Amino acid sequence: MRSSYVPVAAFFLLLTVHCGSETAETASPIDPSTADAAAPDDASDPGTPGNLGPRDDAGPDAQGPDGGPLPVGTGAFLAGTSTLLGDPTAGDWQLADLNGDGKRDVAAKLGSFVTAFGTGDGNFQKTAAYLQGTGPFDLTAAADFDGDGKDDLVGCFGNNGLRVFRGSATAPGGVAPEGDFATFAFGSADYLVSCATADFDGDGKPDVAIGGQNGTVRIGRNTGTSLTATGTLTALGNPYRLVAFDVDGQKGKDLLALDRNSATLRVLLNDGTGAFTATAPVALPASSFDLVPFRESSATSIAVLAGAGTLSVIPLAANGTLGAPVAIGAGTSFGSVAAADIDADGTIELAAAHLGGGVIDVLAHAGNAWTVRQSIRANWLPTRVKLVDVNGDARPDLAWLNGGSPVTFDVLPNTGAGTFVAPETIALDARPFAGGAFADVNGDGRKDVLVAVDSIPNQSYVDVHLGRAGGGFTKSDRVTISDRAYGFSFSDLTGDGKLDVVVRTSYSRILVLTGDGAGHFTAGAGFYGPPDAFGHALGDIDGVAGDELLVSAPGGVRAFSRQPGAFFGEPAKTVTETGWPMLRALTDVDGDGKLDVVVSGLFAGGLAVGRGLGGGSFATPASLGPSLTVGAVVPMKMGALPRRWLVVGADGLHDLAETAAGTTDKVAAGPGGSFVVRADWSGDGIEDLVIGGATIALYRGKADGSFEWSGQSLLGGGLAQAVGLFDATGDGKADIAVVNHYGGVTVLAAR
Repeated sequence: MRSSYVPVAAFFLLLTVHCGSETAETASPIDPSTADAAAPDDASDPGTPGNLGPRDDAGPDAQGPDGGPLPVGTGAFLAGTSTLLGDPTAGDWQLADLNGDGKRDVAAKLGSFVTAFGTGDGNFQKTAAYLQGTGPFDLTAAADFDGDGKDDLVGCFGNNGLRVFRGSATAPGGVAPEGDFATFAFGSADYLVSCATADFDGDGKPDVAIGGQNGTVRIGRNTGTSLTATGTLTALGNPYRLVAFDVDGQKGKDLLALDRNSATLRVLLNDGTGAFTATAPVALPASSFDLVPFRESSATSIAVLAGAGTLSVIPLAANGTLGAPVAIGAGTSFGSVAAADIDADGTIELAAAHLGGGVIDVLAHAGNAWTVRQSIRANWLPTRVKLVDVNGDARPDLAWLNGGSPVTFDVLPNTGAGTFVAPETIALDARPFAGGAFADVNGDGRKDVLVAVDSIPNQSYVDVHLGRAGGGFTKSDRVTISDRAYGFSFSDLTGDGKLDVVVRTSYSRILVLTGDGAGHFTAGAGFYGPPDAFGHALGDIDGVAGDELLVSAPGGVRAFSRQPGAFFGEPAKTVTETGWPMLRALTDVDGDGKLDVVVSGLFAGGLAVGRGLGGGSFATPASLGPSLTVGAVVPMKMGALPRRWLVVGADGLHDLAETAAGTTDKVAAGPGGSFVVRADWSGDGIEDLVIGGATIALYRGKADGSFEWSGQSLLGGGLAQAVGLFDATGDGKADIAVVNHYGGVTVLAAR
């Protein structure tokens, strides 16, 4: 029996903990000294940035940067995968073996065609190639048109017609230049609105059907070297959607033509030679915009999306007439739908993505009664849902594009039991989170989680959820604040041995939440910091007892000292004077016993270091070089030269070696992000990295102390606000926990 698990070195089981009644723990990306990380921007801020120390060793007994042992994983997890594709708006996507290596690749239409090569186990690695066509277009199909064993891509280009892009073992991205196999040119009156691909004439070669907005459907037969127009059907309204499907089960693939303008359907019946006869139009639900045909028990039905996302299933007879529609998911709006027999029992199931984002429902039926078998907290904005075999185990997996920014290609493997590997959700709150952090706020040794609940008019909250001994979380407190909270920093500001929290809000207000050590907090009056602040940190920069508050804002970083009768306040001392410096770390870079400030956003990019001069003063920041986009920073070895820094960039992990001769950069190509967790997730005794952002990327530590991307990029729920690695399930194993913007904590459980 074949396993339904993706066979790679590390997998995680997705468990989503919704913020509202259960919880997890906190840390900061500015403070890579903690085992868990939070973003260096508005998502989350540093915890205790002053205790960053040298870290050159990575043995099995090595300590973590906070003085405790490195969190150790099992190296074996169960998870969905997520591949970062790019930033533009998501279009359609296709699975295809573009380079002929026998592994499924993915091609997606963003601002251009983007491809990612499959590794054969459900993981993908994005290529550097972008294939741009002329005019508006979409990616509609993939098939081996020229018979060379490599799949080709079909692109529809409006009044510029259709193009077939040839798959290639040598061309960048696995795709040769546009139109080298076939180009169908259309005049402006024939503006192309839809395409479908199938072997219509039974010769074993894929052909195409092309719908024009003037009501025509043309058939292009494949000769093996080109596409030849062989027939035109007219008076078909506006065939906005063409689908190739064997409606009558007799003479090969027929065509379904959806006229979106009139919400009607025509069936174009194939006589087996590629000649078609159109049935009379039949009415669909008002404003129908998509349909998915399926066949079970020798009968055809269509799943139809209409209006504001209503979903219905309608029987479709061979003569093109429709039966009575069956409404599904009353009160829920859907944006895309797919159909397949996911458990091999002869009955079709549907997967439908909610129009509002965040959720995919798996629907099963007995007769006309459709029920939700599994409701999956998928990602930020799942769209273009499909049920296809991604990992080669002969079972349909659940795959989609996350239509947010950036766009990701997400896959949940089929368990073989009619469900998919997916998050288990414990409700925490129904509204999105503006920020989050993991920390042990009650001193019981377990991670807790703080989340900033997205604001409703004139009211926002910070919710505190305490980690339970058996796994999961219990809500302990809700603190009402004046406006949306973003950053969290942790320190004992009252000297009572209990953690307090500094919160930055959307109106640049700085609030201190004093903790009682039991998971409850009280909000003080606070004060207004510099306008448009976008980051903050705590650290003792003047050598006097107690931490100061540093705030990043347009025009520089400013430091606020403790004030009599208050925690912090004016006047502020300027630390850096120019630009938009993002505070990345507070650490003793040169080993002189004084905290230095590490920022990005100055000069031409990259890092800059302002040396601490004592008394809370800093030298003008000097560029560390080289120029690069900075997502997160980990000071690895500080003190005397040589020094070592890890910088997460847009193109992967940069390992910077700072010497008297300058700074060199060694890049481990892979996914980037805004969060770094240092841990031995692989369980081999060597320090690894977990990098969180749009995806959760696993970087493996090597014996020489360097890192490389493992090839695994996991689905963590989308728009991470904080990432941690700890036992979140109560089984003694280190899991990955992610605070997500859409309102949950997703746990990737170790196996």
